[in-house]
Amino acid sequence: MKRTLASRALVAGIVLMSGTVLSACGGDSETSAIDSDDVEFVQGMIPHHEQAVEMSALALDGRGGAAVQELARRIQAAQDPEIVVLRAILSRWGVEEDEHAMHHSPDDAAMMGMLTDGQMGELEMMLGASFDQRWIQSMIMHHEGAVAMAEAVLAGGVDEEVRAIAAGIKSVQSAEIAELRALLNG
Repeated sequence: MKRTLASRALVAGIVLMSGTVLSACGGDSETSAIDSDDVEFVQGMIPHHEQAVEMSALALDGRGGAAVQELARRIQAAQDPEIVVLRAILSRWGVEEDEHAMHHSPDDAAMMGMLTDGQMGELEMMLGASFDQRWIQSMIMHHEGAVAMAEAVLAGGVDEEVRAIAAGIKSVQSAEIAELRALLNG
């Protein structure tokens, strides 16, 4: 747990530092260098993180057990600030947020681990051990989608700040997937 928190703090520091460096470079060259892979990642990761935060809120409203609640708190603590950073990047680029970025086609959303409205509704109706099991399974799928998105932008994106965020997401969420699997099997 301490390692995960330290990783998140390191990523946040890198993100803030890289944002400052990029802002200092500023000018029209930054805007003209916007890459479509970077934009797609940032626009898609905002609703992706928002859903993880929403899923975590369900766990924290008394439905989830202690282990699930502890992980949900950490997920919220990491992803809420990242949403702010991602929105700031879009603003700096002069690019609109796309609230439907993860829903251009149902296959895209499912491939990236997004729960459907029906799946979220089912999760909302559950309590106790059944909630914990479904939440863990859903969060594994969700995190696997985020890791796939991060890997895609690391392979094709060019913005160093976006790449730093993606590397942090890949690292932190891969570790959380292992933790979630241990909870599921424990």
